[in-house]
Amino acid sequence: MAQLTKAGEWSELDEAAWHEAYQRRGCALSFEEFMWHERRKLNKALIDGTKFDLTLMQEQAEQDESPSRKLGFQSIQA
Repeated sequence: MAQLTKAGEWSELDEAAWHEAYQRRGCALSFEEFMWHERRKLNKALIDGTKFDLTLMQEQAEQDESPSRKLGFQSIQA
């Protein structure tokens, strides 16, 4: 992901996006601790202002009741 950020394919989360992610998570970590753990994973970025996370999906993952909404499919090559 770092290479695609450097190439301008997408950008790192801005301060507002990080705060939104922190608030949504509702964890016991401080904001600084949260940022350290999340940034090291290199799985969050923005494309044209839209935040995305790269997440491992199991073949038979159960449907959850998360407050996210699907906008459609996007094919990526990695």
